[in-house]
Amino acid sequence: MPPKIILASQSPRRKQLLKQIGLDFEVCESQYEEDMSLDKSPVELAEFLSYKKAEEVASHYQEGIVVAGDTMIIFDGKVIGKPKDMADAQQTLEKFSGKKVEVTSGLTIWDTASNKKITTHGTGWVKFRNLDKKEIKNYLQAEPEALGFAGSFGALNKGAVLIEEFSGDFYSITGLPLTKLYVGLKKLGVKVFN
Repeated sequence: MPPKIILASQSPRRKQLLKQIGLDFEVCESQYEEDMSLDKSPVELAEFLSYKKAEEVASHYQEGIVVAGDTMIIFDGKVIGKPKDMADAQQTLEKFSGKKVEVTSGLTIWDTASNKKITTHGTGWVKFRNLDKKEIKNYLQAEPEALGFAGSFGALNKGAVLIEEFSGDFYSITGLPLTKLYVGLKKLGVKVFN
């Protein structure tokens, strides 16, 4: 019998990505409190936070494969988190207009039975179209859930129309480096395709 896979997130995007590659999984949202002020590079922070989320959930399971992710948006050398409110989201997207933004997703896969862990990351870039203030405002009104996204946009949602092009690892941009997840699961002996 294949091991139980546990997604340490309530993120609709991460659930969608796991379903996309045919995984059966249950959800146990991590209760780890993220600390964005740690003295780490954005990549180190994305990996560290994914590890801490996986660790918290792994403590509840004797057997299972915990999958946790954390996505960072980096712009002008700074990590851009979720907006505080609509005005903050508007300002963020105005800054992104016509620019390229880096997106890094940390990934941790934790086999609780063997205590084997894999932590890695994937990175992609998003180039935004030139956006005017009214277009941004209309987008935010049409997609209020953008307030729950780092950087105020969801590449798999209505935010897709704000984007001119992608480069790098597309799935890291959407929240989870799927190829690295697949390779990591294989290393832990989990068959994705039977």
